[in-house]
Amino acid sequence: MLPWSATVHAAPAADSLDPATLREAIEVLQKNHATPDSVSADALTRATAQGLLERLETGFEILTGTNAPEPERPFRQEALPGEVYYIRLGSLVATKVESLDAALVAHPSKGLILDLRDTPDSGEFEVAAEIARRFCPKGRPLFSLRRAGVDERVVTSNRDPSFTGHLAVVVSPSTSGAAEVIAALLRQHANALIVGRQTAGRGARMQEFPLRNGARVRVATGEVVIPDAAPIHPDGLKPDIKVDVADSAENEALEKAAEAGVISVVEEKERVRMNEAALVAGTNPEIETIQEAQKNKGKEKPKEIRDITLQRAMDALITLDAIQLKN
Repeated sequence: MLPWSATVHAAPAADSLDPATLREAIEVLQKNHATPDSVSADALTRATAQGLLERLETGFEILTGTNAPEPERPFRQEALPGEVYYIRLGSLVATKVESLDAALVAHPSKGLILDLRDTPDSGEFEVAAEIARRFCPKGRPLFSLRRAGVDERVVTSNRDPSFTGHLAVVVSPSTSGAAEVIAALLRQHANALIVGRQTAGRGARMQEFPLRNGARVRVATGEVVIPDAAPIHPDGLKPDIKVDVADSAENEALEKAAEAGVISVVEEKERVRMNEAALVAGTNPEIETIQEAQKNKGKEKPKEIRDITLQRAMDALITLDAIQLKN
C-alpha cells in the first residue's frame, strides 16, 4: 500500500484504445509535457517511425548507404555416407534450376539434403517455384502472391517431381525471402524435414522506394500465401528439428565445407584398431595412437570445425531410411 493510499492503475496498451482517444492523449501530452522538445512534431514523427519499425519488423525497413548487389553464391553438391546427397543452392538464379536438374539425374539417392543457409535474401519467387516443382506433386497449387487481401496470381506445380525420396531442408536465420518459400513448400508438399533455426520471416514481396539523401525504404507490398500452411511473414519458419548453434560456428562450418568438402565437417574420425594387416606388419596402431597423443601432450590442438546442423539432417535421413526398410 502506498503511504498516501493512492490507487495505481496499469497503463493500457495503445492497441486497446480507440484512435480518437489516442489522438486526444497526444494533444494533452504536447500541451502539458515538462520538456516540449521531447514531444515536438519531429519527435513524434521519429517515435511513429520507430514504433512501426518494431511492430512491422521485416515488413518495413529504412535503409541507408550503398545498395551494392551481393556476389553470386555458387551451387555445391557432394555425396555423403548413408546414400545421402547434399546440395547447397547458393544464390537463387535461373541457372541453379539447371544445376539442380543435372544433380538429381546424375546422383539418384535415398535421401537428399537441400541447404538454404547460404542463399541470400531475394524475391525470386519464380525460381523458387521452379525448384519446388522438382519435389512437389504435379497439379498441386504451390502459393499465391496476395496484395491487400486479393490473390494476384496462383502458382501451381505443372510437372512430375524429379525426386520423391526422403528430404531434409537445412535453414537458419539467414534463410530469407524466396528461400523460405522453398523450405515451406517442400515441408507442405514433399514431407521435407526442416532442420536448423528459425528463418528470417521475409516470405513477402519486398519493394524499395527512394528517399531523400540517398536513403531507401523497403516495404512488404505483397504476401506469399501457401494453402493450408502457416504464414511465413513476419515470424518465419520454425524447424521440425531445432539445432541451437552460434552464427559464428555455423559460418565457419560453411566456409570449411566450401574449401575442404562437406564430408570434412560432418564425418567423425574412426578410432584406429588392431587388424590383420597390422599383425602381419608387426605394428600396433592402437599403441601408436596413444604414443602420438602423449608426444603431442601440451601442444595446442587444431580447432575442430563441425557442422552440427548438417549432421542432424544426415542422421534424420539415415534413420528414416532404416525405419522404412524395417517396415
